[in-house]
Amino acid sequence: MITDDFFAPFKRLKGWEFRLQAVLLLACWSSSLAIAIDEQSLDESQKQTMIEREVQIPAKGATLAGTLTLPTSGDDYPVCLMIHGSGPVDRDENIPVQKLNVFNTIAHRLAENGVGSLRYDKRGCAESTGDYYRTSHQGFVEDASACIDFLLGGQQVSADRVVLLGHSEGTIISAELAPRYPELMGIILLAPFVQPLEQILINQAEHMDQASKELTGVSGITTRAIFRLGGGAIAGQERLIKKLKTNNAPTFRFLFRKIPADSLRGLMKLDPPAIYANVQCPTLIIAGEKDIQCDPVDVATIESLIQAKTESHIIPDLTHILRRDPGAPNIFHYPKIMNDPLDEEVLGLIVEWFKKSDPEK
Repeated sequence: MITDDFFAPFKRLKGWEFRLQAVLLLACWSSSLAIAIDEQSLDESQKQTMIEREVQIPAKGATLAGTLTLPTSGDDYPVCLMIHGSGPVDRDENIPVQKLNVFNTIAHRLAENGVGSLRYDKRGCAESTGDYYRTSHQGFVEDASACIDFLLGGQQVSADRVVLLGHSEGTIISAELAPRYPELMGIILLAPFVQPLEQILINQAEHMDQASKELTGVSGITTRAIFRLGGGAIAGQERLIKKLKTNNAPTFRFLFRKIPADSLRGLMKLDPPAIYANVQCPTLIIAGEKDIQCDPVDVATIESLIQAKTESHIIPDLTHILRRDPGAPNIFHYPKIMNDPLDEEVLGLIVEWFKKSDPEK
C-alpha cells in the first residue's frame, strides 16, 4: 500500500532512480526503524503562549514516549490526542528522511489558540519501546486508548474536554475508540476512508500504473520496464493481498521490504461503515480533493453514517500529506510538495472547529 512513509527511503533520489525505487517498493507499508525524533525547540514567541513536556505513557507491553503541548494561559482547555497514519512514524509523523511535521505543527497552532495536545511515538518507533512490525491493528488501537487513559488519569483531563484527531489510518482508530469514550468532546478526521482496505490497495496500484504511463523520457521508459518485469503494479498488489490472506506470520518480506502483516490483516477485516455508524460525538472531517490514498468521495458516506453533528470540507488541490498540488494528482509529486509547509486552510479549519465546539468559549 502507498502510505504516509512510502517515499521516505528514496526521497533524496532523482529522476529515474526515484521512480525505480518507487516501483520496487509499491506494496510497502513500512520503512527503516532507525528513527530519530525531529527535535524542534520552541522559538521565543512560542514560549510566550505554550510549554512542552516530555511524557512516558504506559501501554500493554511497551512504554510510549510523547509530548504534551499546553497553553500557558488558562487551566480548563480542551486537549487533543493525535493518532498517526500508517508506517513507523514518530510523534510528528516523521521519519529521518521524511519530515512531514504534521502533528507538531498542529500542536503548536492549537496551543497558540488555547488548546492543549498530546502526540506520541508509535510503538517500536523513535523513543517508544515495543515491536512495530509485530503489532496488530488492534494493538495500535489499544495504544491510543492508553494515551486517552493517561490524559483522563494522570493529567486529570475530563473526557468531555478530549478530542481525538486522526490522520489516515488514525481516522479509523479514532472512530473505533469513540464509542468506548462516549463523553468525548469530538473527533477530527484528516484524510479518512470508508472503503475496504483491499479495494484501497487495488485503487492505489491502479493509480501507480496510470502515473507511470504519463511519465515521459528515459524515466518513463525505465519505470514502465520495471513494472513489466514485476508483472505490473496491480499484479504486485494482488500478490501482496494473496500472501496476507494465506500467510499467518506476524511479519514477512515482500519486494525487499519487511511488512507489518498482522496490522494489515486487521485492517482488512474491519467494517468501516459499521465503525462509523457507531460514532455519536461531534466530528470534523477534512479531506483533500487530490488525495490518491484515501478517496475524498468517502467523505459523504462517512458523514451520512455518523450519528452526531458533522462538519466536512474537501479542500481543492489538497493531497494525502496535507500539502497542495496544483498539478494532476500524482504520487511522484510527493517528494517535492512535502517540503511545503502544512496547509494553512487545514490548520484554520481545525482551530475554528475547536472554537465553535468548546462550551467554555
